[in-house]
Amino acid sequence: MKENLLESSEDLKNDATKLLTTKDNHDENNDQLLELRRSDFEYREIEPPENLGYINIYIRQSNRHSIRQQPKKLRFPVARYHRRRFPLHGPFLSFTPRIPILADRLTKQTIIYSPTGGIYILPPLINFYGKMFSIAELIVSGYASLVSNGGEQSGPINILSYFQPMPLYGRGIPRINPMTGSFIGDIRTSYKRFDTRKYSRTHANIDSTYDTEDDDEKPRSYQRNYYKRRHPLKRPHSSASASYPAVLYIWSGQDTSVTNAADFVAVIDFNEKSATYGHIRKTVSLISDPEKGIGQINNEAHHSGISSNKKYYITGDGPKFICGIDAPGACPDEFLPIGNSQFLVTMMCNESAGSLGNVAVIDADTCIARSLLRNSSDIQDFNPHAFGRLDNGSIFTADYILPVTLTNTDALTIVFRNTVRHFFTDGSLQDTFQVRFPTEPGSTTGLGHGIGFMELKTILNDPLGRALACGTNTNIVYLFGAGIPEPVPVLDASQVNDYIKRPSAGLVSIFPDGSRMLMPFQMRFVLLVDIVDPLHPKFLRTFDFCTDESVRDMPILYPGTNQTTTFSKFCLNNSNVVGSHGIMFPNGENRFVVLNYFLKFGLTQFSGTRTVHAFKLNKDLTNFTYDHRFNPNFQFDTLSKKKYSTFHSLNAYPHHAQYLKL
Repeated sequence: MKENLLESSEDLKNDATKLLTTKDNHDENNDQLLELRRSDFEYREIEPPENLGYINIYIRQSNRHSIRQQPKKLRFPVARYHRRRFPLHGPFLSFTPRIPILADRLTKQTIIYSPTGGIYILPPLINFYGKMFSIAELIVSGYASLVSNGGEQSGPINILSYFQPMPLYGRGIPRINPMTGSFIGDIRTSYKRFDTRKYSRTHANIDSTYDTEDDDEKPRSYQRNYYKRRHPLKRPHSSASASYPAVLYIWSGQDTSVTNAADFVAVIDFNEKSATYGHIRKTVSLISDPEKGIGQINNEAHHSGISSNKKYYITGDGPKFICGIDAPGACPDEFLPIGNSQFLVTMMCNESAGSLGNVAVIDADTCIARSLLRNSSDIQDFNPHAFGRLDNGSIFTADYILPVTLTNTDALTIVFRNTVRHFFTDGSLQDTFQVRFPTEPGSTTGLGHGIGFMELKTILNDPLGRALACGTNTNIVYLFGAGIPEPVPVLDASQVNDYIKRPSAGLVSIFPDGSRMLMPFQMRFVLLVDIVDPLHPKFLRTFDFCTDESVRDMPILYPGTNQTTTFSKFCLNNSNVVGSHGIMFPNGENRFVVLNYFLKFGLTQFSGTRTVHAFKLNKDLTNFTYDHRFNPNFQFDTLSKKKYSTFHSLNAYPHHAQYLKL
């Protein structure tokens, strides 16, 4: 597979977000990169930090034998702000009321409130396996210290005495984002293990109206504890956080009937306080490049991801050729950021749309791709679609389908796979879970043969390192784990539809604390599931696009026409399929996004309504409501002088969403 990439710009004034994309053409595949500028949106003015410099942080490695090792010194860049001009608003995580040291939930940046000298921001640390840690949690858990002997902090930290007002420069050094005031990037290390899960956390806010530094300091107030101490086998759930100013990147195909049609990335305003909330603010179209085998249309826009350092956005197919990468396999599917500019990507097939597929590692900075796997030629029927990564760096993969069988003329000949695999960090195969395909009447959809694991996600913060996988043909959710000899069927999701089995192609989002799962189901439902006990999941909310009162009679337009209909009528005329497939729940948000388009290829003709929808979670994460303000799909106010682009007016096929907090 040939892939293409562009090295990111170093010009901070542009604050450019790069989009790396993967071209899926079985003969020649290309990765491409696109630039979207945040300057297309309105921003509040951010004052630069008072000083840039560095602090020495002394890190010690976790040791299984409880032998205390000598800490090693690392230099961390630091931005110092006056308290009245601190740019971040939280809420932040606090690990102890004794020490005013906080962490941003989303970016893992550390915020230290100093008795003198203002407020300081430090970038996060990345371990050997690509997991991100805040310096705050490492200090509180004893892995990091400001003193060379590794001594623990016991009270307020006067950072001014540790701060060196000399900025750090060089490749890989995090930099200040002038649009947000926080750091871009992280400190990459070879440390392998930090056990920080036993430390409780609270939500806290930094109030920008503190007295000046010459006045007496008031102790910071901390709100109630949302993260109680963890039981060894159960994860508590937190309340929903908040909505933040953000944008969505929606990777979309475009119908060939459009003049000069081109697949594109839509940039949507996701700031609830904005007058253009839910509107498409910009589209960036794919430009064909015949010499490099890139066509601007018929690419079947697929999945996407944003790198850990927020520099690259990677998708299946893309808008602009950058550089050549030889990557193993074809049919790129799921992307997983693993630190800095690196991704893992499942390659569901070979260059002939058959087996074997692969799992590739892509480094967007160096334009290098390689196979993660060792001895992959020995793996049978390997067509990985979804995968999840454990804290130790090992991965589970789920095999979905033999893609070439979708080009057949008989749906009964489609070959779905029945396997989930566990790979060590060095790419060697540890275990293969072969799941029995049921043959009892009514136990499957009757489509083709095999289960077809469309989705698999590891359960975050699970001490047993387990994963959940969903079967397209059985509608069953299975529990897997390195310590589980056989897969365990834990939930028959078809019970929400009177146990009627229908093809289901929904992706899954598991909450950061591992307590909840969101899942589109049977291309019409959206399910909220309690998975605090993964062996006994519980439905909390079932939303049905076809029957829910909040949308049932809502006017929509038939794709490709100006004919008005409703969801209930559309369902009646389209076998109750609206195409619900993609779902995206950003870390720290109280909103999530669902995309109603699955696939239009070969025997898989599930276009649905070709729309994008937002929902809002309640405080206790037990329910959600439809967000009617968010509407990038249609413009019904035909008398309005101001016309704007919608997915309907663009005749689009929106497939996958990514979120970028501003």
